Amino acid sequence: MRCTIALEFDNGDGSVVKRVEVMRLHRPIDDQTPGDVGLSLSEGKSLLNCVQQEFVVEQIERFCASHRSCVDCGVQRRLHDSHCSELKTAPGKVYYCRERRKACNRKGSGKENRAEAGNRPSSIAVVVAALGKAGKQPRVWASAMPRTRRLNQEMTRFLEDSGYGDPNEVVVLTDGVRDLAGVANDLPYDNKWILDWAHIGRMLRRVEQAIAPLAYGRLTDSGSAFELSDLFVRFRHYVWVGRTAAWQQFAARLAHLLDLRETRDPAVSSHVRKASNSLSNVVTYLDSNAESLIDYRIWQRAGGRISTGFVESSINRIVGRRMCKSQHMRWSRVGAHSVVQLRVALLNQEFHELARRQFPWIGQRRVTWPWQRTSQSF
Repeated sequence: MRCTIALEFDNGDGSVVKRVEVMRLHRPIDDQTPGDVGLSLSEGKSLLNCVQQEFVVEQIERFCASHRSCVDCGVQRRLHDSHCSELKTAPGKVYYCRERRKACNRKGSGKENRAEAGNRPSSIAVVVAALGKAGKQPRVWASAMPRTRRLNQEMTRFLEDSGYGDPNEVVVLTDGVRDLAGVANDLPYDNKWILDWAHIGRMLRRVEQAIAPLAYGRLTDSGSAFELSDLFVRFRHYVWVGRTAAWQQFAARLAHLLDLRETRDPAVSSHVRKASNSLSNVVTYLDSNAESLIDYRIWQRAGGRISTGFVESSINRIVGRRMCKSQHMRWSRVGAHSVVQLRVALLNQEFHELARRQFPWIGQRRVTWPWQRTSQSF
């Protein structure tokens, strides 16, 4: 006897929208044992966990679908990122795809929305750029103004003033979010997009930490005593040298070995699921940005940057201290842009020149500025 248990989801009108097969049960008729009637305790728990998993995933998916459009203007909001996450429920943990979407920059069409918004946008995007040779203090530029043609002209002028006026290729280090694609593509230079190794390294580190409790044990006939760990090292190496076909093959083998590990030792199933989710996250991230992967080993030996850490530290000193972490305030776009220019001048040690343009009498009335103390917030 065979029994198939499935879930059917509808919109309340009786029409089936989605059907998911949850579990198949098999009972031999000829070989019946006393007490083997109905579901066992383990089968009941597995059935409850499967139903909870599918039900929560469908519920969250419908909730996200209803919030993907702006409430005021109805425009589809842009996707910022998505990753696998876990949710603790009464039957157990449920894994689902968590997505974050950007806020809509358009104002409402009604009078009430315009009165609430006024001249202050709901969110202010600050564009920060830092450039310079590896090992040296970079020169920083930032702007909180809207992304118009003027923004590209100011960025082009910044490149020319920094000694990068020749029509060479501009390298854009990104963490996979193409939010600045329009700004960079409008520059009068050829753009080359490179995926930031710092983000890849952090994701690989999570996979390595999840595999560590499962590393010991031979899973195939030709494998070593640390087959999982050895295979992960080779997978990480091929990602480092930018060989896409090779790391995709080793990622599939690594996922297969994790399934074998769970089958042979069900006691470590929680560790296996954690490792599988971490591996799935990094593989999805690399597949979606495969065109931005390079041979990081050759690139680093040539003196090129492989991480955006110097830019993120500049963002922390320009935006984080003043607007996010230390002093939480309500900013207008003009006020935020003015403060950003002040912080940039401090980092570039150009505060005295900026002050002279605004106040020509500086230097004649014994007025000094602490422009060299750039590490302290104010």
